[in-house]
Amino acid sequence: MIPRFIPSRPAAAGGTNNATVTAWRAQVITNGGTVSAGRRTLLDTLFNAGAATWLPKASYFPMLGAENTQQALLDIIGLRTLTPVGAPTFTVDRGYTFSGSNYIDSGFNPATMGIGTQNDFSIAVWDRTVASLQRVELGSEFNTNGSGFILPQAGNAGFYQVNSAGTGPLSAQTSNGFWQAMRTGANAAQCFKNGSSVNIDTVSTSNAIQSANFAIGADFTGGGPGTPCTDQLALVCIGAAMTSVAAAFYADLATYAAAVGF
Repeated sequence: MIPRFIPSRPAAAGGTNNATVTAWRAQVITNGGTVSAGRRTLLDTLFNAGAATWLPKASYFPMLGAENTQQALLDIIGLRTLTPVGAPTFTVDRGYTFSGSNYIDSGFNPATMGIGTQNDFSIAVWDRTVASLQRVELGSEFNTNGSGFILPQAGNAGFYQVNSAGTGPLSAQTSNGFWQAMRTGANAAQCFKNGSSVNIDTVSTSNAIQSANFAIGADFTGGGPGTPCTDQLALVCIGAAMTSVAAAFYADLATYAAAVGF
């Protein structure tokens, strides 16, 4: 018998198909959305690049700048569903724009769903807006003992908290870009913009992770949203501290963002 020749399937352009992206794609389709071959390749490349650096430290990662809402409203890592409240505006490949009266419930409670701990924690957001209002872009009990961002806007300083009641001040600069804040000790927090350190906080004292969902585009404090922003946000990431890989994380995301256009 002559053996049959079965051609092998070529590898994806960015390397092998990433298991996390594969599971996310299947759920997007179940939810009624689609994932183009090109977008699948870009996400495979991104997640494969981070496999040995930032990805093991990530618990929650919705890519809001997506091809459709089914993609944008599904956490790639945990397949958690995000819920828009008050109809923020979705723009393909850019993200969600908030009006100051709406937000997104992340569906993510870091106290029960994440790998981050009190002194090993990070939050991140990619803001596409040069804004004029000091509002919360991402927050969970930000006004008390939690975590979140008020980014510098229109010449005003901003603030960040990571599992603390105190805040780390951010010097006046534009709000657009990729922001990531980490806590690595009881009195050790740090904030990065586009992969470079912009503030080191050795004053605020850490608290236990607050058991409350994060809001995107606002802050959940006391169970309700507060101080909603007017920005356009392209992605969010929450997990363990990424201080040692902050530059690599931003480099990988910047490559992806350039290809997508946000």
